[in-house]
Amino acid sequence: MKTNIGLVQWCRDHIGVPYVYGMKMAVLTRALYDQLQRQYSTGMVWPSDAQKIGKVCCDCSGLIASYTGVQRSSQQYHDAAKLVNPISTINAAPVGSLVWKSGHIGVYVGMEGGKPTYIAEDGSAFGCRKGLLPGVFTHWFLCPDASYEEVELVTQTDFDKMMDDYLKRQAAKPVNAALAPEFATAKAKGITDGSNPEAFATRAQVAAMVLRATK
Repeated sequence: MKTNIGLVQWCRDHIGVPYVYGMKMAVLTRALYDQLQRQYSTGMVWPSDAQKIGKVCCDCSGLIASYTGVQRSSQQYHDAAKLVNPISTINAAPVGSLVWKSGHIGVYVGMEGGKPTYIAEDGSAFGCRKGLLPGVFTHWFLCPDASYEEVELVTQTDFDKMMDDYLKRQAAKPVNAALAPEFATAKAKGITDGSNPEAFATRAQVAAMVLRATK
């Protein structure tokens, strides 16, 4: 089965694909363009979309369906969802969740620069692009045609502990043998007290050692 991680990568890989209503990640031909205009009218399939003939084109639901292999409209995605959540809670959503408003759908691709971000086929004027949420979207829900893999996130507390452990291990190491003579000389001259030779030095400590060495 397709996964949420795969869906996100699929969307990233297709940024820039032109939008044409009714297209599902296929090459737009003249015959298809004429058929779509007759079927959906010029209000949905723009006259300017004729300039995209010969290119792979897609619409918003097609971006998702072309990855999962299951064709649904944006409304059908909504109706198949087990739980529909307000977009105000998007920070609780796993990546690969679908973001939705009546008549439009996209994919939540995670936080970028601390802000929730989506990718969607955003209409004939824009094509497939990345944007910030909430945008026009009102709800989010899980894609019914994908499985959701958990992404293990490192919390700030976990990161701080890992850094503390790393710095302690680094500080406990003996002096590098190649630098031992110079280090011994610096210690003898009072430039350093000789402790923690492989630990990282702060700017203040470096400044103090420079001043001692120039006295």
